[in-house]
Amino acid sequence: MFGEQHPASPSIFISSTVNEFRDLRSALAFTLRTQGYTVYLSESADFDIRGDRSAIEECFENIRKCDYYVLLIGGVRGNLFDKDISITRREYRVAIESYLSKKKPIIYLFLRESIANALKSNSVEKSKAGIDYDEHLLSFINEVQEPKIIGTPNFLTRFRDFEDIIRSIATRLGLGRTFSESLLRNSLLDELLSNLTHMVKRARTSAFPHHFYLSKIREEIKVLPKELEKTISLSGDSVSRLIFALVGRTTSNELSIARIEEAIRQGIFLKYNTATASFEETKVHKALKQILTDIEGLRRLDEFKIDKTRWDYNILDAAMPKRRGPENILVTKGWDLACAFGYYDRVENIYNGHIAICKVLIGISEELEPYQLTPITPVGEKMEQSIRSEKISAEEIATLFKNDISPFGKRIIRDVYGTNREEQISNIARGFKDTVTKGGIKTELFTPEILEKVAETYLDSFTVPPEEGLKNLELE
Repeated sequence: MFGEQHPASPSIFISSTVNEFRDLRSALAFTLRTQGYTVYLSESADFDIRGDRSAIEECFENIRKCDYYVLLIGGVRGNLFDKDISITRREYRVAIESYLSKKKPIIYLFLRESIANALKSNSVEKSKAGIDYDEHLLSFINEVQEPKIIGTPNFLTRFRDFEDIIRSIATRLGLGRTFSESLLRNSLLDELLSNLTHMVKRARTSAFPHHFYLSKIREEIKVLPKELEKTISLSGDSVSRLIFALVGRTTSNELSIARIEEAIRQGIFLKYNTATASFEETKVHKALKQILTDIEGLRRLDEFKIDKTRWDYNILDAAMPKRRGPENILVTKGWDLACAFGYYDRVENIYNGHIAICKVLIGISEELEPYQLTPITPVGEKMEQSIRSEKISAEEIATLFKNDISPFGKRIIRDVYGTNREEQISNIARGFKDTVTKGGIKTELFTPEILEKVAETYLDSFTVPPEEGLKNLELE
């Protein structure tokens, strides 16, 4: 065997005549094994032969146990297993019988292109191509392409060389990833699916996102900063929706993040840019980071208390029938309702992010489908703008590092000195004058004209335009 295989390592049986495809079989086996697959070749000591079985029978048994079966058809018939039936053809039939009975192994079929073309020619061309028994070969190809049983795999891929085969197999098996990476992707999918079970509830024959009870209230009611300390009244349908949303709501301690963190840490969704010799974030990588951010935001909300009581308990207490009265009016503080809206926003982001990434991992989408991120605060657009303008992302910090910009580098963005050039020069000149004064140097030596000239030189030589820094959210 090629090194030590993981116990969950998927297995592949390569079936063909040995002498005709010896180098190709060896290359395929080596490539697949480096990707973590267990590969069986009849000419290698890849399996133990039981005393009650022949080597051929052991091959058949391994075909039945394998996860995948790869057939390579060339021009040589090879040794016979039975009258007019080659060993390779019998291996194919064993694989088909096993697939039809238990859907295993998955079957991939390949035919050498030069052989397919030569079969259309005369006997001389067939011989030059290496075809020894053309009738057997034609019969074998016909059996593969026109099976008698419906549902039998029959897609015969033509190939010219090793690159054609490995490219085709790589697309189907997702090669290019190490086996440990494949395991992590699978574990990540399990974690995301498990998290979704805490965010949805059964609805007859389908499911329903639990937090969606809040969506209509979230759209209709706005909580402004000045209303946080005041009481807000809800009635009718809004009361019912609020209660349904908060009874058994999703909490951060129900959501697992171990595999999300591991996927980010190992960078399995990063893409290497050969032009810049650096790794770039993909949409999936960014979405995973966003999910972590939102789960952390949900955790802070879970711990948030008003008057020593958790906000959701305050709302549910106010929602008790004896407190609502005959008119079914719920009276709650603005802070409590703002937290309820914040809960909806966080869980909505987490929910949509989970769905988008699951579609990629399951194979429904090749790329991450875009999804709308909800606001980071429920108390109005001005507060939202203020928070966003103050918060800096890791990517933005990396930009400052790369551009050697303060506080992580030596270069200074010139707009720290003012909003326009005249103001910038004036402020820099004033700073120089203060420095000279504190240094005990006679200020008479530095006229306003000289200070302004020095300030202008400094501005042009040692500062950089705002475009090289961060996007100014305050101007949006």
